Amino acid sequence: MRTAAKCRGGLAFALKTGILCGGLAASCAAYAQSSEAWHSQLGPFVDGLVTTVLDRDAVAGAVVTVVTGNEILLSRGYRLADAGTGRMMDPLKDIIPLASVTKVFTAFTVLQLVEEGRLALDDPVAQHLSGLILAQPHGRMTIRDLLAHSGGLEDRRIGYFADPPEIAEAPAIAWISEIVPRQIRPPSDVISYSNAGYVLLGEIVAQVTGQPFEAYLTEKILSPMGIDRAAFMQRSAETHPSPNLSHVWSSGRYVAIHHPPFPSIHNASGGLAMTAGDIGRFLQGLLRQGQRGDRLGVPASTSLLMQAPAFADRTEFSGRTLGYWTETWAGHQVYYHGGTHFGFHTTMVLVPSLDLGFFVAANSLNGDALMGLPRRVLREVVAPSLRFSSAQADCPVACLGAYAGRFITTHRNETGFDRLGLMSKPAAEISVLEDDVLLLSGLGYSRRFHALGDDLFETPEADLRLGFRRDGMGRVTLAFLNGGTHSFDRQTFWLSPESVMSGMWAALFGTFASALASGMIWRGQRRLAAMPALQAVLWSAVLSAGFVAEDHVRTAGHLAMAGSPDVLFWVVTGLLYLAAGVTICAIVRPLVFPGKVPALRFASGLIAASHFAFAWALTVAWNWSLMSAAFRW
Repeated sequence: MRTAAKCRGGLAFALKTGILCGGLAASCAAYAQSSEAWHSQLGPFVDGLVTTVLDRDAVAGAVVTVVTGNEILLSRGYRLADAGTGRMMDPLKDIIPLASVTKVFTAFTVLQLVEEGRLALDDPVAQHLSGLILAQPHGRMTIRDLLAHSGGLEDRRIGYFADPPEIAEAPAIAWISEIVPRQIRPPSDVISYSNAGYVLLGEIVAQVTGQPFEAYLTEKILSPMGIDRAAFMQRSAETHPSPNLSHVWSSGRYVAIHHPPFPSIHNASGGLAMTAGDIGRFLQGLLRQGQRGDRLGVPASTSLLMQAPAFADRTEFSGRTLGYWTETWAGHQVYYHGGTHFGFHTTMVLVPSLDLGFFVAANSLNGDALMGLPRRVLREVVAPSLRFSSAQADCPVACLGAYAGRFITTHRNETGFDRLGLMSKPAAEISVLEDDVLLLSGLGYSRRFHALGDDLFETPEADLRLGFRRDGMGRVTLAFLNGGTHSFDRQTFWLSPESVMSGMWAALFGTFASALASGMIWRGQRRLAAMPALQAVLWSAVLSAGFVAEDHVRTAGHLAMAGSPDVLFWVVTGLLYLAAGVTICAIVRPLVFPGKVPALRFASGLIAASHFAFAWALTVAWNWSLMSAAFRW
């Protein structure tokens, strides 16, 4: 009966989403005959895959839990939990930092309050956060926007985890006002992953319930499910069992890493920790959806509401529900969330049509390959012969050309030194192949897409969609993968590393030209050309400080804990403003004092050329926020 119901659910899903599957009935029949067979194959497949990745990528340990609504299919720990003591991973004992998988619990808590009538999805954020200091120049954010990562907030890293001592005793709202980044886009415009949005949701829960977020989540959500060993990453070992250690491979052995406490204000976005066994209980509750007599305490309505589209009428948001990201794997709609922090990688996956839930965690920085395990189980164990394909639309090379180009993620900082990180972020390269398909590359993989409709493309396996948005002039300006899970702006010159390089080379040329002109004037007229000499010295200092600052931003993770800019960044800012002032004076001076122009024509030409070069370098610095970053820390 349960297997037949699963097949009916899979057929309903296929009809609802418009996916065409030749022989779907036969596939369901095959599934009905082989469900017990793949259950028996699950353990050996997972063991082989996990141990292969642990060996290949030097990962210390991992846990895997696979459940249905009523049973545990697999719950195993692999290798080291603590290299210092030799303790092995145990899915029932080891408390795993969930990182951003915490957001699923935060969304669940918010949606329960919505169902109780204490919140509404379209309530403005400010309605529940009186005292919040957050300018919203592009429009009012709603609770729905925060759940969907569409509030328009930039991605701030520098200073984001700062814990200013002067507000230690102040209300949490004052702390949040300090760390929440600026709004740089209209709400509901694009999906741009935002940890800060979930920080705001956590404080909304606290304000509405009158309890700290951690207390309400523990008492009202986790305890009714029998989850009583959950921890939050800011707690000390004296008050709660310590979460697991992460590891790195160094000098032929694993080294355990002790991470600093997580600032409590961020608990709602990534601070929860619990065992894989407890995550399994939560997954079972979500799958069972409040069956009669259920002890897990998960209302069916809340579980289903989490799977509801965030914006049902928006194609570019179809990859986001009110609680998860969603995709199609092996013909089944899956709901998932991943996390990376504290040296851990985690992922949680629900497949309601198959009554399946997965949780996977690895305790090393290079354990991300294991996060693909649930997808591989579905494709290679559950449904190895199931192949879906979708209808194709005509879009010849002339049509496809409008989509070709480079696209950069919308998940970025725009106003501070963090913006320098754009230079190291991969760009999505979209090109046209001869067989009338698009090729997406540059993100660590390459995928082919054929046309599905206007500005919409799909992989041949019908598991990933690529869409585009146009501006009022009909130009393609935005790309989105799988309905908005990842959104990308078309990369303009000012968003490219080439613009920074052009500014650097312009500054180098200007410095060399100024120094050469100054030397020529001294040699020919035996007088000091003060302005060109000053330009050369000053811009040499700008370049030197700029290189140091860029490397500092790119490699120094501790900047996330810094509450204010250090001397280096003030030096860079001061030098740039001084250079701007001297450049302006150097350009204006010959107009005011024409007799001061050097008699040597070649030297005069070099000085004029250096002015253009320095002006370009300053324009680049302005566009990359370098002249205002220290003030907007």
